[in-house]
Amino acid sequence: MKHAPAMFHRHIESRFNYTAKKKGLASANLELLTTATRLKSTPVKLILDDDEICNLADRLSRECGRSIAAGGLVAGRAYALAKGAKIPECTEAGEVARLSDARWWRRQLRVKHGRAVEAEALNLNIVNRKCEIYSSSASVKRRKSQKTRNRRILEEVIAVNELGQDYTLAELSELGVSNPAIRRGELMTRIAGFEQYAQKHGHVGVFWTITCPSRMHSALSKTGQRNGKYDGSTPKVSQAYLSKCWARVRAAFARRGINPYGMRVAEPQHDGTPHWHMLVFVAPEMVEKATEIYKHYALLDDGQEKGAQEHRFTSKLIDWKKGTAAGYIAKYIAKNIDAYGVDYDLYEKDAEKSVARVDAWASTWGIRQFQQVGGASVTVWRELRRMDAESTKGLLIDKHRAAADCGDWFAYLEQMKKNPVTLMKIWNGKQGRYVEPVGEQIIGVEMNGFEYITRVHQWEIKSIDETVNFMDAVTGKTEVISYKTLRERRVGSEKKKAIDNEKNDAAEVVECGRKNSEAAVFLGDLSPSWSSVNNCTRVDVFDYEKNYPDPAKQYVNHVVLWNIEQDRLRKTGKTKRKPKIFKSWVHLMGEYAKNNNNTLKNSGR
Repeated sequence: MKHAPAMFHRHIESRFNYTAKKKGLASANLELLTTATRLKSTPVKLILDDDEICNLADRLSRECGRSIAAGGLVAGRAYALAKGAKIPECTEAGEVARLSDARWWRRQLRVKHGRAVEAEALNLNIVNRKCEIYSSSASVKRRKSQKTRNRRILEEVIAVNELGQDYTLAELSELGVSNPAIRRGELMTRIAGFEQYAQKHGHVGVFWTITCPSRMHSALSKTGQRNGKYDGSTPKVSQAYLSKCWARVRAAFARRGINPYGMRVAEPQHDGTPHWHMLVFVAPEMVEKATEIYKHYALLDDGQEKGAQEHRFTSKLIDWKKGTAAGYIAKYIAKNIDAYGVDYDLYEKDAEKSVARVDAWASTWGIRQFQQVGGASVTVWRELRRMDAESTKGLLIDKHRAAADCGDWFAYLEQMKKNPVTLMKIWNGKQGRYVEPVGEQIIGVEMNGFEYITRVHQWEIKSIDETVNFMDAVTGKTEVISYKTLRERRVGSEKKKAIDNEKNDAAEVVECGRKNSEAAVFLGDLSPSWSSVNNCTRVDVFDYEKNYPDPAKQYVNHVVLWNIEQDRLRKTGKTKRKPKIFKSWVHLMGEYAKNNNNTLKNSGR
């Protein structure tokens, strides 16, 4: 028991008692001996915490460095292999730098330790629907600590450009697909665009589900009991099996001219064994053959075992009369990202809690959960979204940029089919951490021989405690302060400015109410105003649309204008005329409702 993590003790004890009751004490002791031997032989002790792993990494890097100094790179490789490390595939100089670096060893040990703990959880039958679903609680706890540690690091590092603008990496990560809501939104945008493209071109949708052979499952699906056929395969091995199967299918498709496009989702079954859901679109005359090919390769391994024909591969055609394909796969996307709109998972477990376990599962085993099949490059799409509308005005690429900017994947696919856009890269020969050139870096996109720069700023990564020369705009004095202090002062200044603006806005609303009682009645519950403009004067509606792009804010301002305009028309006796802002106001009501009920296109930004 001393070699097992504390969270495993009760499971080992429970297993011992169960075996003793069913098969006798001798069998229970033999099983316990096998478990103890297995725990002692792991390359990294399972009982280590993260601090101990870091200390071990420091020691191994020093010892490996001494081995290289004494016997060259061959001795260093032998030492690394003996410690269970994976030899890096790179230049010899880079290899020496890595094998002597504590950070490299730390990453290796963390991955190896996490997978060893989870593999033992599978061997002990801890991971199943009746106990700890998808991944062990030990892995969930470790993943939570890892995310907390990473968040702290991101908050302590800033990116600074040539204009002096600075952002913490934590702030930047919230703007990309690291943010679960943005990730989900972008995936759904792409799926909906694929579906729209398929409908226009007369293609059909098909939903495939592929599972692994029974020997790769550690527990039985109904009872959660240990599977007698289990051969010790980890989810990493099972994922490799599914990937190899798909590689064979793709090759067969290519030979027959079948070109599917869509999305693949990898998710865990109750015992952590991965299975795939694929929503793809193909030409109607190809769908039957494509399904036949995939089923053939999916059943090559143990295809005659009981239940294989019914469960190992299933196929379902999408019937657009019953609903959209995007709606069909939405639950699979959501329950593997943030449980948005999902209350319970397939096993009637709380979806929000399950998401944390699925995240730990994917992180531990290095499994890519979502992958696009066919279609246009999403990296090009993201680069186009960096471009400014003014910079592409009148150019052919403006249609690509506009489609990407408004989140219209269908229009983007159509434009890419007519005029493909590719990434533009340059070679960065600057040495990285491991004395190797950084390599190719994306700087823009290319189309028809024309180059468009999308990454106009030069960024430097600095510690938030690093100092910078700061000149006070009021006193003109220069002082040396840290970026952290600078950011705190800026936040304080912005808060003061916001409070002053709120006071001014409130005063303007009071003045507005004095001059126009009808508008004041409407605004009684809205003080301070959302607008910094005196609403009593006749302001052109388009000024509001320019200054307040948010439909919710425009909506309130237009209601105020509506009241003022109606009052003016009554005084002039033109009561039958609609105010000039009527059409724009009705349009904004629709925009407000749309943005509050469907943020699909904007969420991928």
